[in-house]
Amino acid sequence: MSDEIQTSHSYLNWVLDWGLYEDVTADQDKIRLRNLYWTKGYLDFSVKIDVKKLPNKPDYVDVVFNITEGQPYKISEIKINGGDIFPTEELIKLMKFKKGEVYNYKKEEESIEAIKRKFNKLGYCNISVKTDLAPDYKTHTVDIIFTITEGQAYNIRNINISGNKITKDYVIRRELPIQPGEPVNNTLIDAGKSRLMAMNYFNKVETYHSATPVAGEKDVNYEIEEKATAKVSVGAGYSSDNSLVGRLSLVESNFDITDPYSYFRGGGQRLSFLGQVGLERSDAVLAFSEPWLFGIPLRLDTKGSFHIRDYPNWSEQHLGFDLGLNKQIGEFNSIGLGYVFDRVNVYSMGKRYSQGFRDDMTGWSTKSAFKLNLQRDTRDDLFNPTSGYVVGTDGLLNAQALGGSSNYYGLDGSAHGYWNFLEKMLILHVGGKVGATGPMGSGTSAVPIYQRYFLGGQNSLRGFEFMAVSPLDDGNNPTGGLSMLSGTIEISHPIYKWIRGA
Repeated sequence: MSDEIQTSHSYLNWVLDWGLYEDVTADQDKIRLRNLYWTKGYLDFSVKIDVKKLPNKPDYVDVVFNITEGQPYKISEIKINGGDIFPTEELIKLMKFKKGEVYNYKKEEESIEAIKRKFNKLGYCNISVKTDLAPDYKTHTVDIIFTITEGQAYNIRNINISGNKITKDYVIRRELPIQPGEPVNNTLIDAGKSRLMAMNYFNKVETYHSATPVAGEKDVNYEIEEKATAKVSVGAGYSSDNSLVGRLSLVESNFDITDPYSYFRGGGQRLSFLGQVGLERSDAVLAFSEPWLFGIPLRLDTKGSFHIRDYPNWSEQHLGFDLGLNKQIGEFNSIGLGYVFDRVNVYSMGKRYSQGFRDDMTGWSTKSAFKLNLQRDTRDDLFNPTSGYVVGTDGLLNAQALGGSSNYYGLDGSAHGYWNFLEKMLILHVGGKVGATGPMGSGTSAVPIYQRYFLGGQNSLRGFEFMAVSPLDDGNNPTGGLSMLSGTIEISHPIYKWIRGA
C-alpha cells in the first residue's frame, strides 16, 4: 500500500524540496488508494485525510489516511448495450473477468481496451466504451454494464509526418504498421508511435487523425520532435577483470552513409567507434549497422576490430572483421547468419606450460568461420526485465576450406527467465549457459586457446578470479575447457529508481 502513497517524509528535506506536504499530491494518493482497493473488489472503500500540525515542530505535519474498507463485491451480471455489429456472446468473450469472480477495476479497464481493439480493426476510431456499476449492498454483488457507441468506420486517406528536419521521411514510414487505404486502427497507430519512440531519435511523437473532404476517410498524422543522436563519451574505470581502462566512445545512431549533403545524418543507420586503452587491454572497434538492407527489414551488421589483451598466463592480439545479417521473425524470434575473420597472435605464454602445448597454442593463426544465431526473447524490458524469458543458441564453423588455420566447431546455448513478486519488489532471475567446442576431422590440430572456455570473474562465475575455473595440465596450469555448463540464480530488488540491489 505504501507504494501507492506519494506523500512521504524525506530525510533530505533540509537540502532538497522533498517530503513537502501538498494537497494535490494527497488527493492523488486518495485516487491511487481507491483504484488499488477497487482491484480487490472493495467498492465501499473510502478514505479521509487528517493533517495534524505538530506543536513542537511548526514546520512539520503528521498525515493520517483514515481508511474504511468494507467488503469485496462479486460480479453477478455482465451486460452489453450497443456494439450491434458483433454478437453479444462474442463481446462477452473479450471480458477479462467472469460472473462469480471478485470485481477488479484493472480488469474492467482491460476489458474496455479489448473491446476498443476489436472495433478499431474495422476502422471505428471514435468508439466510446463506458461502464456503469450497479452494486447490491445487501448481497455484495455488482452488475457491470458496458455501453458501446461505435460511431462511423473510417479508412486512411493519407499518413502525414511533420517535424522531421533530419530524419528522412522513408525512415519513419517504414516503421509504421499502417498504410493508406487500410482501416483507421488506433491500436496500430499507437504501435507505430511506440516503434518510433523505440528508435531513440525523438523526444516525443504525437498522433491524431483529422477529417478529410472524402466521406469515410481520415488522415493520420504523426508530429515528431527530434533529439540529438550523436553522442561522445570519455571515461575511465576499474574492474577485477580488466584492471584500469580509459575509454572513448563516438556514436551516431541516425547515420546516413549515402548522404554527405546532410552531414551523413538521417538515414536510420548506426555508426560507432570505441577506443579503449588500459593496463591489461587495448581495443579499437569501428561498427556500422543498416537495419533495412535493400529496403526490407533485414539488418546488416559490420564491424572491424583490433584488440590486445594480457591474460594471466599469456597475451593475445586480434585483428579482424565481422559481417552479419539478422532477420526478425514475428514479435519475439530472430535468426542471424554471419561470417567472422580474425588474425590472432598468441604470445608470452608462461614457460611453466609444456613445450608441446606452447607450440600448439602460440603464434599466428587465422579464424575464418560462419556463424548462426537463433533467439527467442519475450522479456518486458531489455535492460531491466521483470518478466519473460530469452533463449538462444549460437553455432560456429571454422574451416581450412574457408581460409582458417584449423577445423573446429563451437556450439553455445543460453536461457534466462525472469519472474516478479510483491508487485515487482522482488525480481527472480534464473539462467544457465552451456557450450561445447572441438576439432573436426582426423589429424586436425587442437582447438585454439582463444576458442576454449574459461569461467570466473564478475560477468561469469562470481567468487572466482577472472578465468580461474578451467581444466589444468600436469603442472596445474589452466588450459581451457572444450565444454562448459554454468547457471545462476539471483534475486534483485529496487533501491532507488533504476538502481537495484541483488
